[in-house]
Amino acid sequence: MESINEIENLDVEYHPTDPDIDYRAEFLNKYKDYNFEQNKVDDSYIYEIDRKNLIKYCKNIIDTSYSMYPEPMSTILMKKLYYDTIRGMDKDEYLKEKEDLANMDFFDRELKLLNDNEDLTKYLNDKKEN
Repeated sequence: MESINEIENLDVEYHPTDPDIDYRAEFLNKYKDYNFEQNKVDDSYIYEIDRKNLIKYCKNIIDTSYSMYPEPMSTILMKKLYYDTIRGMDKDEYLKEKEDLANMDFFDRELKLLNDNEDLTKYLNDKKEN
């Protein structure tokens, strides 16, 4: 998995809620068999900046695609996205990437991080247009 770096100034769309839809019932039905507390994973090996950026990324997804869900449902969905992402990561690959970045000289490392961030931003912007 590529490191998620600072994502700033993302455009967030607002989706008004429909008063005729019971979002709470919809949410509970969709996740009725999912135990959020038991499905936490160990994220201690992930650098703090990457954990923070992953939370920002998850929040952006919730804000743009699931804004109809009020609290605490939106936070629960953020946790699910966060832990599912970490569960899908390869710990050794992540740590190897971090080691490789640490061994690069300053310019090459920053250029790689900028390019990775630009690719991620392009991906996010492409998804918003669909």
